[in-house]
Amino acid sequence: MAWLYLLFAGLCEVAWIVTLKLNDGFTKLWPSIFALAFILAGPLFVSLAMKTLGMGTSYAVWVGVNCILMLLLGIFYFNEPLSLTKIACVGLIVAGAVGLKLIEAGVVKS
Repeated sequence: MAWLYLLFAGLCEVAWIVTLKLNDGFTKLWPSIFALAFILAGPLFVSLAMKTLGMGTSYAVWVGVNCILMLLLGIFYFNEPLSLTKIACVGLIVAGAVGLKLIEAGVVKS
């Protein structure tokens, strides 16, 4: 369940960033309310994940999920360019998250 909490935390961070873009400097009511809700929900889910996962692992995976989702959102929604370098970097982030999961599961010794 902790890994699902980290996914939700990453989704909240992405939603927070998008609503920050949409709230026009906190001048639009609903996007501003959603931005505040998402900025509170992200750390809440991380804290739930930290009940069973280590702090470093939780934070690293949370940031990794956030980075990957923001990159994909930028490419597919905001028409940002995709490059081989970006793909390689995302691959490293995914490899790091998988490695941390394997360490937490005891499959790999740290």
